[in-house]
Amino acid sequence: MIAPASRRTRTARLDLRLSPENRELIAQAAQTNDMTLVDYVLSVVIPAARRDVAESRTTYLSQEAWNNFLAILDEPDTTAMAALRQHPTRWDTPE
Repeated sequence: MIAPASRRTRTARLDLRLSPENRELIAQAAQTNDMTLVDYVLSVVIPAARRDVAESRTTYLSQEAWNNFLAILDEPDTTAMAALRQHPTRWDTPE
């Protein structure tokens, strides 16, 4: 299990500028949740960042687009695709 952010060693910094009103709002939210300002910000930002990264790596297709994609995969290789398959991949090539 990963330790809560407040219990892990933090060495990297993230500095940002915001209006006094926004800082006060965030501080109030942290206090409402009985958290430090840093722990509150991390508890909100880290899950959002993970979600955004995961969504950026995911492709969503309609049912029609998915069916078209599967049909294309089932088609025989063209000459160019067959030649491309003969080329070693980066993950199969020792570094």
